[in-house]
Amino acid sequence: MDKAAQQFEQVALAAMSPNNAVRSKAEGMYRSMRTQPAVYVEALFQTLSHTNHGNVRVFCCVMLRQDVNPESKVWQSAPPQTRQLIKKQLMSLLSKPMDRKLRRLLTDATGLLSSHTFSEGKWDDLLPFVLQQAKSRDAGMVCTGLGLVATLVEFANETLQKARAYPPIHKVVGSALNSKPKDNNDSSTFAVMQAAAKALVELLISITPEDQSLRVFAELIPSLFQVMSSLARAHQDEELTACVDEATKLVSHRWFLVEPLAEKVLELLSQIATEQHIEDGVKRQAMAMISEMLGRGRSKIRKMGIVRTRLVPLAFAYLRKLELSVEEWAAKGSFDFEEEDFRVGMETMDYLSCHLGEEVFFPVLWDIVRPALSSSNWVDRHSSMMAICAALEGSAKAMCSKLEMLVKAVVPLIRSDPHPRVRWAAINIVAHLCNEFAPAIQEAFGQILLEAVTSAMTEPKQIARVAAHAALCIVDFCKSDTSRQIIKYRNQVLKSLFYLISQGSNKSDARVLSAAMAAIPAVIEVEFGPENYDDDDEEYEADAKQSRKSLEPEIYRRSLQGAVDILKYGLNKGQQLKQAGKEGKEESLWLMEMRSNAIRCVGILAECVRSEDFAKDAKQVMSFVSQAQRDLDQNDTAQEKILEVYTKISSVLKEAFSPYLKHVVPPLLANATRKGEAWKNLPDEGGPSNEQIAEQNGLEVYEVNVHGVGTKRVVINTALIDSKAGACLRLGEYAQNLPEAFFQYLKQTVDAIIPLIAFEGSPRIRIPAMRAVPHLVRCASRKNPELGMKLWIQTLKGYERACAMEDEPQHLGAVLLSLSDAIDEVKPPIGPQFWEGLDKLMLRIIHGTLGRRAEYDARLKMVGVDDQEIEEIEESLDGEDHMIGFLSEVVKSLVKNTKGGYLKSFHKNLLGQFSRFMGDDSSPALQCVGICCICEVLGVAGPQNPLSKEYARKFLPQSIKRSEHPSVDVRQSAVFAVGLCAEILGPKEFSPHGREAMNILTRNITGPKSREGENGPCADNAISSVAKICKIMGPDVRKSVLPTWTTWLPCKSDPSEAMVVHEHLVKFLMGLTLLTSHFYD
Repeated sequence: MDKAAQQFEQVALAAMSPNNAVRSKAEGMYRSMRTQPAVYVEALFQTLSHTNHGNVRVFCCVMLRQDVNPESKVWQSAPPQTRQLIKKQLMSLLSKPMDRKLRRLLTDATGLLSSHTFSEGKWDDLLPFVLQQAKSRDAGMVCTGLGLVATLVEFANETLQKARAYPPIHKVVGSALNSKPKDNNDSSTFAVMQAAAKALVELLISITPEDQSLRVFAELIPSLFQVMSSLARAHQDEELTACVDEATKLVSHRWFLVEPLAEKVLELLSQIATEQHIEDGVKRQAMAMISEMLGRGRSKIRKMGIVRTRLVPLAFAYLRKLELSVEEWAAKGSFDFEEEDFRVGMETMDYLSCHLGEEVFFPVLWDIVRPALSSSNWVDRHSSMMAICAALEGSAKAMCSKLEMLVKAVVPLIRSDPHPRVRWAAINIVAHLCNEFAPAIQEAFGQILLEAVTSAMTEPKQIARVAAHAALCIVDFCKSDTSRQIIKYRNQVLKSLFYLISQGSNKSDARVLSAAMAAIPAVIEVEFGPENYDDDDEEYEADAKQSRKSLEPEIYRRSLQGAVDILKYGLNKGQQLKQAGKEGKEESLWLMEMRSNAIRCVGILAECVRSEDFAKDAKQVMSFVSQAQRDLDQNDTAQEKILEVYTKISSVLKEAFSPYLKHVVPPLLANATRKGEAWKNLPDEGGPSNEQIAEQNGLEVYEVNVHGVGTKRVVINTALIDSKAGACLRLGEYAQNLPEAFFQYLKQTVDAIIPLIAFEGSPRIRIPAMRAVPHLVRCASRKNPELGMKLWIQTLKGYERACAMEDEPQHLGAVLLSLSDAIDEVKPPIGPQFWEGLDKLMLRIIHGTLGRRAEYDARLKMVGVDDQEIEEIEESLDGEDHMIGFLSEVVKSLVKNTKGGYLKSFHKNLLGQFSRFMGDDSSPALQCVGICCICEVLGVAGPQNPLSKEYARKFLPQSIKRSEHPSVDVRQSAVFAVGLCAEILGPKEFSPHGREAMNILTRNITGPKSREGENGPCADNAISSVAKICKIMGPDVRKSVLPTWTTWLPCKSDPSEAMVVHEHLVKFLMGLTLLTSHFYD
């Protein structure tokens, strides 16, 4: 080695020194050497070729991989001859026998270099070298050749096609797949087989389905699974791991190629997942591949016998793999997924339930769990209940008939099972049943379930984890208790919760206190929460608040004192842990959750008593919460809860909260204007590690592997995003709750929030900013209508930019909803100078959704589309349908604001598009959007607008026709439109259509199953339309129709339309005529 190489060797050795000072100095010298690429590269290769230190060779390979990255400063500044030297040296080194680890590192470096040079025609001799290596008799060189084939296929497939490289590649890959190991210890041959498997999968993924070459390579797929079988029999875990990973990729990207072999592959995976001598990690990979196959090919797999014989029993077997002792388990958090195999079993059971269909899956599961529920082995009892929990989402309908039996089996286990994990699982199943079968299960079994769960809280020797889970089960019971059954048992449940936090043996356990602090407000909210009284009608809401029930003083005082005491305990205990250097430990996290729940409880209590009662405690509570805000770390989750509590208290105290705004608003404005990037890309090589990033509060790192691009790392600044988003929401709420007092902060808030409407970093900031805008416009309009208009105009460019940024229907829907709500808050009529721009914005959204829909339709027609992709496309289409419905809201708001003036612009620019939505070739969802939009326009404009009658004349025949559409949603929209058009046109113009319309409406009301399920709302709307027709057509029609019409009452499925129908009934009985305008004020 020359002098430069010798220096490089010394630097490399020093860079690996355990001495920090030596290592730091070496790193500085190394960075200096890299500034001269030609000298540096020559020294690196000399060292790699001649050093006697194995760890230095590894160091050289690792550094070389960084240097050949296209973003590397070495590669970017290297002269052409140095770049050529790197290529030449890599091929030279790989042509010689070497250590397997070294060869793998050098192959990786060569692959990375080829990914950005071969396709550009800058490495002409690479392909011959690759094929030569793949044909070698040396197993290591064959692995190199096949590894490079996989890289070239992924990153330069078109170049390979042009070079007609497929035939020789097919030959070497097929030969390697069918290699014959000497014995189970022939690791070199097994490595060749695994490398061939990877190359084959890359070929199958990269070649397009239309290319005939795909069929040729697909003939090798059986050999791929033969390789997996051979690796499993030989217990070659490392190669098997890589092979299962590649096979899973194939299932994800090209299911239609695997589908013919699906049953055999599932059998193979089942064998791997149960093979005693295979590593647990490999078995779990096999289970993950089974889940992937279930998602991709459920329509075929559900017909296979292997479901009954292997898959369901296999998932249940994994649920039985519980390794923790009772003491270890009891010390853990509130979830029961610490054991990896158990977690895999739960995931697989969930996949089986959701993808196979309950008719196929549930009978098999029930045959397993029914006897296990009463087994003498606690593991069987536990596993049976957890299997039911995992299967509930996909098998709810089948399980409904078993509810009584389940409740009778589970309740005794909660009360008296000797094993705490069984008691925990029994409570867990109650929570799941409450969520899935509400409110029926609360109504039928509320008392017996609550008595069992509360007994688990008050049992003197209960394990803390079980007691905490029982309290959290109360939360689930209440969350879905729409029939408010908890009110009957409120005092009994609260008594148990108060016992838990004041007298129980676990009263100092953070998990228990946290759960109790979650449960107490959940119970109280059901009966006293403001959501039970809210209504869009402000007069109704005011009356309701006067008459609403208020939480009893004794319960309020005890709950508030408990929350305050627990918060104090949490603050003190947190300080103790901080001083002991135990921050971030599990107990610290429990305390954080406990503090969050205690603070939230305070906010709920404020809403559940009369404002004058809470006002007595407001000063003390605000002082204490403010002190907690100052004492807690800024990244503590309780900080967000404190902000929520402030807004809840503000909604209770109204203007009495005004003096506290000066303490609350400035920190929110600071959060809203906080500087920093929401996310950024990280270099693939170098830079901070994922672990180093994760250690920084508020940062999360994600690795995304994109085929043909490689793995990319992205850091998300969640702390910044959450603080900005939370600030936007809170500022909007204060503007809504305290418009007079908040006005002094309006300009600062507008300056902070308006730029965030089009914030480029994240929709998680843009959407909350947009939600705040209508409240800010309302706040301005209350003070000065012209100021509200000026503010709305100021937001328009932000809305336009936001629409241009968003490509997710959900986000576009949020933009449109915010725009509609903001228009509703503008008092002066919006002038014609803005109509054209708003129409263009809506047209861009329409063209965008139509373009995406065309792409989805094309994907559905592609060769090889699988079940999971179909489901994903259908979900995307549902999102598009939901989003485009908000366009109607914007149009409606504009028509209402301009008192019908905007209809001219709508007629000119948008009517044609919405009319096309109602065409026969449009999807049912689009037809609904078209019908609903025209209905909104007619309803707001009323019969007085000249365009209304023109629309109704054109629209009525289409609506009558659509009233017999196969889609119930289209029928419902259409029958409503028939009645509306009748009101707009009046008796003279409607009469020619009257008989046909009445006949079709009657069929929608009296047809088979017309009042059942999803048909119910359609029938109610038809009944309403008949009433509207009777109203306009005069006494003769009413006399002949009303006797039959009354037999169709009452309307039960569509509450809003039922109000209209029953008001008609009252007026008919009174012999009065209800004016059309009354309905559409």
